[in-house]
Amino acid sequence: MGKPQELYGIQMLRGMAALSVVIHHALEMSNGSAGRFSPDWLTTCGAFGVDIFFVISGFIMMYTTFGPARPLTSPYPFFRNRALRIYPFYWFCLVTMLALWGVGFMKSLDVTLSTFWRSAILFPGGGIINVAWTLSYEMLFYLVFAASLFFRSARLTTYSTILVLSLSLVGGTVAKNEFLANPIMLEFCFGMLLFYCQPIVLASAAQRRFLVGVAAAIFAMFAPYIVAHSSTAGLEGWNRVIAWGIPALIIVAACLKLDSASGQLGGALIELGDASYSMYLTHVFCMIAYGKILKTNTFGSMNQIPFILIVTFVCIIVGVMARRYIEKPIDVLLKRLSSQENTKLASTELRLAPVAPWRGHSAQGSEAAARKDGR
Repeated sequence: MGKPQELYGIQMLRGMAALSVVIHHALEMSNGSAGRFSPDWLTTCGAFGVDIFFVISGFIMMYTTFGPARPLTSPYPFFRNRALRIYPFYWFCLVTMLALWGVGFMKSLDVTLSTFWRSAILFPGGGIINVAWTLSYEMLFYLVFAASLFFRSARLTTYSTILVLSLSLVGGTVAKNEFLANPIMLEFCFGMLLFYCQPIVLASAAQRRFLVGVAAAIFAMFAPYIVAHSSTAGLEGWNRVIAWGIPALIIVAACLKLDSASGQLGGALIELGDASYSMYLTHVFCMIAYGKILKTNTFGSMNQIPFILIVTFVCIIVGVMARRYIEKPIDVLLKRLSSQENTKLASTELRLAPVAPWRGHSAQGSEAAARKDGR
């Protein structure tokens, strides 16, 4: 079964967001060599891909949970499915990183019992895989979202998730907790709100939405040139949410119901989107190899533009191969193992779950339908 029309553009955008992060880290790595060429703003702007990921996550969670013809789900199966999606392949990459450290390739890596368990469960402060900080925010969002499903209402889920994340931000700021004090977590809320704004967004002509999305992308690209930041790792705090979070929302909105590109290009973009998670995690290993090469006088002194192109291409290939031969088989295996439990849970939910009123059905209508179906 093909993807819903609303998700074609989103899927392609995921791939481009992952690609921007890859290029961002490649440029950061190259700037440590004598052959550096990238100015600060250009090196920094690729980190904007993370903000796109967060907005997409907020939208997708609402779409897959409360979208058209979607049966209501409960907190446990929702969180279990998200955990099965995130952890297994991440653990594979974590074990690979620890193996590299064990044989002496990553001597600078700080591996202690504390950093190990924090990294293993994606608790803040792990850092064995440096890009996993974004996954810590993802898991926080999934946990809050899952808990809010107890309300069995799309609107109450939205309100409660936004409230809890906002209160967490306030509490983190007061307690000076660096993780919780980062307003980037509010970008998940942007995606959730976009779910409700779909009719307004889609009422606009596709060409107009595309042009607005391009304008937002251009602004986000040059934002590091005009917005102060302390390092090339990305914009920070509220500056990031405003200069990158809002453009990310606009770009995701522009990609709703975007038709898949035809031919080989369309297929390549969709596959890139499918492999975005694998590429996001595995490109770290490519960067390690690139860093080793840069330490040699021969390659480190050369202009790095050709190497950036090569490294980016290698990251794409490694990510796609990891998706096909590692991540996807793991997903298939886990789905088979949990299929019986899913069937039981789905049967229970069909008997107990009322239809959410906002979908255009009354509670009385749901009860009548249940009686008609013999439930």
